[in-house]
Amino acid sequence: MSTTPLLPLLCGRESTQVFETLKLTKSKRPIQLAEHLERLAQAQQTLLASAPTKKQQKELLKSIRSLSNGAEGVRVDLLAGAGDSPISWNVLPRAHKSLLKLKRTGVTVVTATGSASPDAALPAQVKHTNRLSGVLARGEISSKTIFELLWRNKQGVLTEGSVSNLFIVRRGVLITPPTWVGLLQGTVREHVLKTARRLKINVQEVPFTRHDLYTAQEAFLTNSLIDVMP
Repeated sequence: MSTTPLLPLLCGRESTQVFETLKLTKSKRPIQLAEHLERLAQAQQTLLASAPTKKQQKELLKSIRSLSNGAEGVRVDLLAGAGDSPISWNVLPRAHKSLLKLKRTGVTVVTATGSASPDAALPAQVKHTNRLSGVLARGEISSKTIFELLWRNKQGVLTEGSVSNLFIVRRGVLITPPTWVGLLQGTVREHVLKTARRLKINVQEVPFTRHDLYTAQEAFLTNSLIDVMP
């Protein structure tokens, strides 16, 4: 007697795409490629689907090398349950000069009215295209001066941005929410944590509230394309 795994049915695996966004150097070298492919494989494993094959990875690198200059990065998509199909990818244009200016001036953020995902949704650690709550939340940003929208969980603590991870500095301590509050463990987030610990900076992964963010000495966002954004 054979049984069908329940998780893929609940998650709508056949219509779910997992994805990763890779930043490219000027020489078209993907930054943190191994980390992104590992997270892609972990997302597939969560959905009981096949991880990217060595052949797929080679095809991806070959495609990236064929890109014309001027690309900021690529977004890599893989359909869950279709491990033998080619990985699709989309070219991301190079960052506009205004983004570089924001790194000097800092950006404005707001908090979302709702929470990131309902209890029955896919785990936060799966980076997938079915994140309807994220799409709807972006619609809450009514002003062009708002750069990012921050999520809170049901307990009222901040978790992450709609496309970024969040850090604050308080009394000389670098603080970021722990993954168990419900956030995607970003590759740049991990790089910042490892670098801070190597430099002997006091790091804490603990929950914090909007009040803690508002009264922090420093705050910044991270993701693969913006790197670190104050």
